[in-house]
Amino acid sequence: MTDYDGKVILAVDAGVSTGAVLGEVRDGDIEVLCVNQFICNTFTDTVDRLMSMVYANNVDTVVTERFDLRPGNKFTADLTTVQVNAALQYTLQSELIVEWVEQTPAQAKTLVTDAALKRLGWWVTGKQFDYKDANDARDALRHLARYGVVELRLQELANAGWGEEDEQ
Repeated sequence: MTDYDGKVILAVDAGVSTGAVLGEVRDGDIEVLCVNQFICNTFTDTVDRLMSMVYANNVDTVVTERFDLRPGNKFTADLTTVQVNAALQYTLQSELIVEWVEQTPAQAKTLVTDAALKRLGWWVTGKQFDYKDANDARDALRHLARYGVVELRLQELANAGWGEEDEQ
């Protein structure tokens, strides 16, 4: 048992397609309660859907992917992530007391590799969401795992995902 037992976390990889994962801390580990990937018509619809998850599950912490615009990019960035995160953060902080945590994509992907997700039993595919891929759901899972290991220092989670070195 840890000081964090019962803590409910919503990890989000927002964008045109959004990954959202609910997890609950239990005995030094995180139990994944729900994994979802969806597309809404507008960013406000996305925020409404995420807020429904917050209210329905008494979420304590929201972990999001921080959008970083890199100057060397050769494409026009879609700023849906920025809109969703800003509206979500405003709504959360004006209506509720919920911890807000941001992580960069590199922080999550560097620590939580595909092999780590598989060892945790957290690997999902697009077929599960009737979608071409599950990239956003997997990225949300990466944010949940990184938060649990780095911020909460959940030993059982760390042992399950990183007990052995990645074999690549």
